[in-house]
Amino acid sequence: MTLDDQLRTLSQRNAQLTELVALGTALQACDSLSGLAANVMRTIMKLTNCERVLLALVDREQQWLVPPPGSTWAPLSLSTVMTQLAAARKLGVLTHHFDTHAALPAFGEAVALTILDRQGQVMGLIVVDVSERTEPLDQHLVQLLEIVANQTAIAINNIALAAEQQQTVDRLTALNALSLAVNTAQLNSDHVMRMTVGGAVGTTEATGGGVLIVDKGEIQANYVLGLPGTIGNAVQSLIDVIDGDYVELRRESLPAAAFEAHIRRLIVVPMRGTKRTVGLLWLGFAQSTVTRTEREMAVLYAKMAGAVIENLNLFEEVRSAEERKAAILASTREGILMVDQDQRVSVVNSAFGTLLGVTTSRLIGLSVSDLCDEHMLLGVDSATAQAICEAIDAVISGGHIQIEGEFVVAEAVLLHVHWTVMSAHGDGGGSVGALLVVQDVTAARQIEKLRADTSSMIVHDLRAPLTNLMISVDLLTKQVVGPLTKEQGRILHIAAASCQQMLDMVNDLLDIRRLEAQTVTLNPQAAGLGPIVDVVIERLERVAHDQQISFNNQLDDTPPVLIDVELVRRILQNLMDNALKFSHEAGEITISSRVELAAALPFPHSPGEWVVVAVQDHGSGIPEAYRSQIFELFGQAPSGHRRGTGLGLAFCKLAVEAHGGRIWVESVVQAGSTFYFTVPVAVLPTYTRD
Repeated sequence: MTLDDQLRTLSQRNAQLTELVALGTALQACDSLSGLAANVMRTIMKLTNCERVLLALVDREQQWLVPPPGSTWAPLSLSTVMTQLAAARKLGVLTHHFDTHAALPAFGEAVALTILDRQGQVMGLIVVDVSERTEPLDQHLVQLLEIVANQTAIAINNIALAAEQQQTVDRLTALNALSLAVNTAQLNSDHVMRMTVGGAVGTTEATGGGVLIVDKGEIQANYVLGLPGTIGNAVQSLIDVIDGDYVELRRESLPAAAFEAHIRRLIVVPMRGTKRTVGLLWLGFAQSTVTRTEREMAVLYAKMAGAVIENLNLFEEVRSAEERKAAILASTREGILMVDQDQRVSVVNSAFGTLLGVTTSRLIGLSVSDLCDEHMLLGVDSATAQAICEAIDAVISGGHIQIEGEFVVAEAVLLHVHWTVMSAHGDGGGSVGALLVVQDVTAARQIEKLRADTSSMIVHDLRAPLTNLMISVDLLTKQVVGPLTKEQGRILHIAAASCQQMLDMVNDLLDIRRLEAQTVTLNPQAAGLGPIVDVVIERLERVAHDQQISFNNQLDDTPPVLIDVELVRRILQNLMDNALKFSHEAGEITISSRVELAAALPFPHSPGEWVVVAVQDHGSGIPEAYRSQIFELFGQAPSGHRRGTGLGLAFCKLAVEAHGGRIWVESVVQAGSTFYFTVPVAVLPTYTRD
């Protein structure tokens, strides 16, 4: 043999040994015979290059050799197999070689590996079809196959031993559960039924009996001992008609199934809880008389069972509710902390601990004062912690429904956290405490800052050239550089209006930022709203004319209001331009008002009189889902004829609130929208004649 042949042989044997090691590892992890068979057959196929391999195990009770499920090889009598092996030529300790046999029609020339237990009894057989091999099995390969057979035998023994151990554990567990059954906390309805019937039958002369657990007229569970279950079905209807502790059936009142079972007396006892009847217990007696003690025992068992089953039902309801609550708390990204009416922390979810960097288990049971005084809310400054605790106290005492705020956690990366304290309500609708909800709004604040920075940059870059453009258009319009034709004048008028509109948008952006920062100084004065609306109508007249839409100004009789005239003009222009976008052709936009006292308004206002201004259109309306976001910066509703910038309503909200008022919308889809805002009535000085 050449050196190359030796190296090739050595490499082949190393690969074979690697397969054996891999098989040993796989068999150690196997916990089922099907998995074992698959691993063994796969390894033999690789070792022998034979594609036809079968593994069958011995069924000791029937003395059959049974192949794995799905095999085309039918079960064989163990004696037939042993006879065939006895006639075969032995290749090794565990291997046999035989030719085609009637018992194994699917195989031609084959090698059989016997799987033996420790006593030398056959546990199984591995058959390898070697008819397509170009060369016979050498002694080394036979030895490898015998090693596989031994590994298989050990693995089968281990699986059997593990199964026996598991069975022993299961039995001990069952015995332990039975020993704990005295404690009702360890019971379930099946245990209760078995204990009830077994105990009742065991302590009386009853032939047998049964238990029915009923809910809403339907049998939920049924257990019978020693008698036909049809007896219980026959007496189920008695559950709602038994007034006393029990009813005793005899002779003609007995169900047919009881007669057939030679029962002469039937005791039926309702199992009552504190709120309802949960089922019934029935006992059948072969003798014609039932003693008082036996009746009392039946009633006692039924009462015990009724109380236990009701407790089990209540426990299950509580457990289900707790699981639902735990699932909700675990799945939400918001941190939630609940404080009960005694102002102690009762619930904290993991998101709360993650967000604030605290161990949630340390918070359970703490009082609200401990929560603040001991600085348990890590990363929260003392002023914010105090504000949160005061909010919790205010909500629990009923002074407020909801209080919210925001703080920044100064970690490696700034974390913006929005907090809300709201009242927590139980199933009955009453308050059961307060909820503190914290939410990471860092991403939203970063986006807002990015928008603000970008907007400010764009606005400052636009304002100067836009102003120059307006001055140039104004000079052309005034014919400073020469006379204009009528058409040129019309075009310049459109250009001037467009420039003014763009400048208004730029001013909106600037003013929105100033209003948000509360750096705008108002110039309040007493003024009428009617003339302001007339100015806005004049500016929007061309667009309204193109859409055949008319304005109806009903503000002439409105009392003077205390406003910054320019800001209110822009509020009205934004609202009326917005109405134009959503109005249908040939429609009408109505601007009206009414005077209300602060107490009559839908939102809190300072005491005094307020003018409620309404801008109404009859357009496409605003879907409910968009009504809360349209007042946000860049927030828009769909369906407008012209796409807006998302600035107008955000500006309106801030400008109205700068006057101490509020803005809101009422809308019906496909019927139109009405925007309302409030401004204070001007208190004019009064003069008296001397």
